[in-house]
Amino acid sequence: MSKNFKTIPISLKEANEFVTLNHSHNRKVQGHKFSIGVEYLGKLVGVAICGRPISATLDDKKTLELLRSCVQTNAPKNTNSYLYGRCWRIADALGYQRMITYTLIEEKSAACKAIGMKIVGQTKDNTNAWLNKQKQDGIVRQNQAIYKKPKYRWEKGYLI
Repeated sequence: MSKNFKTIPISLKEANEFVTLNHSHNRKVQGHKFSIGVEYLGKLVGVAICGRPISATLDDKKTLELLRSCVQTNAPKNTNSYLYGRCWRIADALGYQRMITYTLIEEKSAACKAIGMKIVGQTKDNTNAWLNKQKQDGIVRQNQAIYKKPKYRWEKGYLI
């Protein structure tokens, strides 16, 4: 089936619009390094947005974070895995040594497993830290209910 998939470059605006319409629990992102779409039989069925790691401790200029992966509910099987694999290939071609992403603990995470990612950590609710930091530095941060849910951090790369 993946032979019917076609990777296309898309703008952050286009990717964010797709996420807004189709993502089950996340909103658009502020910035990115690159975004891609996947077409199936000429129709856009999924997008991925990659950027700098959100965590400053992981932002070593060698690590890329898959910030959003979003596919339509009626997208063909393996669309998400296809996007993950393409993101890793692009990251590798650009010289990144590691790609990370986060999934909710209750998610199956089949796409992470399909491309050989490994669980390397688990998040905790840090919304209070964000709110305190916001008060200190005056930067307005978008708070989402999803931030309170525990997630796994996945990695793929040459450093793990």
